[in-house]
Amino acid sequence: MDQEEVLSKIEEKVRKLADRMEALQSENAALREEKNNLKTALNSEREAVGQLKDKLKGAQQALDKQRQDEPEDIKVLRERIEESMKEVDACIEWMQKM
Repeated sequence: MDQEEVLSKIEEKVRKLADRMEALQSENAALREEKNNLKTALNSEREAVGQLKDKLKGAQQALDKQRQDEPEDIKVLRERIEESMKEVDACIEWMQKM
């Protein structure tokens, strides 16, 4: 092999390495952009979740207040319904075992 062939092979390898480096840099840039987009989306989702949690907390507080303000007969009726539901669930469970 003469020097020109060796030099030609070296140049070819350098070109391939440069092309590979360029492709990797492009891929890296695309991945960075995707990462930034995902971070933005995640922050938006976290914000939405926070707002939904606040709404849920407000709704739960309103429901608790509403239940506290109920007349006594409605509270008793609600307790009877809950007890009846427990009995029905127990019966269903007993029937399934048969």
